[in-house]
Order: sequence, then structure tokens, then C-alpha cells
Amino acid sequence: LDDEFFTTYAAIETLSGRSPRAARLFGAAQGVKERTGITMIDSVQVADATQQIRELLREDAELEEAEFEAGRRMTPEEAVAYAMDPAEEKG
Repeated sequence: LDDEFFTTYAAIETLSGRSPRAARLFGAAQGVKERTGITMIDSVQVADATQQIRELLREDAELEEAEFEAGRRMTPEEAVAYAMDPAEEKG
């Protein structure tokens, strides 16, 4: 799995108005990129949603601390399980 997988899920969550999940999945994407160096080119829609979540993270320090950093620390297996479980809202 690469960071695009998690960034895409983060985009879906952002566009669905679920900012905490989007922040955590965006953090997971960053963590995968940092650990593996694997990255893909994003589509325009994913890039737009990525920009939205970056703006949210800049504006909301609590969201960044609680969700983005939690996602960043996830193992790939944890991130996949989180991405695949739409009912997963806990931190």
C-alpha cells in the first residue's frame, strides 16, 4: 500500500464532512510515505481534498494533534483497518 491509498480515503472523508477521520487518514498517508518512501501522483479531486484537510489542520491545532498525529503513528495494517471500517470514529 502507498500513501495514495490513504490520501484517497482521506479525500473521501473530507468530502463527506468527516474531518477527524480525514485528518487521521491523511496522517496515515504521511506516515506510510515517511516509512516507505512510496508515493503516487494524486488526481485533481484528491489534491483538492488534500488541500482542504491541510487548511483544516492549520486552523485546528486540536484536530492536528489528536487525529493527524494518531494517523501518522498507525501501522499500515491499522490504517487499512481504520480506512475500511466506516463506523470507526473513536480516537
